[in-house]
Amino acid sequence: HSMGGTTALRVATLAPERVTSVVALTPVSPAGTPLDQATYESFAAAWADPGAAIRGALAPYIDETDLKNLVDRNRSTMDQATWESYLKNWTSPDFLDRMGTYEGPTTLIVGESDPFVTAEYLGDTLAALKNGNLKTVQGKAGHYPMVENARETVALSEQSLY
Repeated sequence: HSMGGTTALRVATLAPERVTSVVALTPVSPAGTPLDQATYESFAAAWADPGAAIRGALAPYIDETDLKNLVDRNRSTMDQATWESYLKNWTSPDFLDRMGTYEGPTTLIVGESDPFVTAEYLGDTLAALKNGNLKTVQGKAGHYPMVENARETVALSEQSLY
């Protein structure tokens, strides 16, 4: 998911003979995500209130219980330095030109309501893949479709495994 999806794509380019297929859920672009300074600083400052950042920029329809669980998990598994490292990982990947080295089936999955990782945002990634396709979790599924619409996310993921 997200940066983990990008990690899966990176592993596929580094060791294509060891990867059978990739299913990347709302992956960050392997070209990086350029942000202007104000937007970057806004995301960096979001550590102070990750719930507002999640709802405002990533998952506008997430329900309160799921949002609380995500925030609690964020707080229990990372600190601000880790948060800022994640932000750097969003913005700095630079291996789009290597995507063609992996020829296996690759599925990119986005949430229909994700304001960040959209089909358009992943257009260059999809074009760079030799055997790629894009699937969308319908409805009120933002950047966390595995939380917001788990049933459809699992179904799409399972359909994509080879």
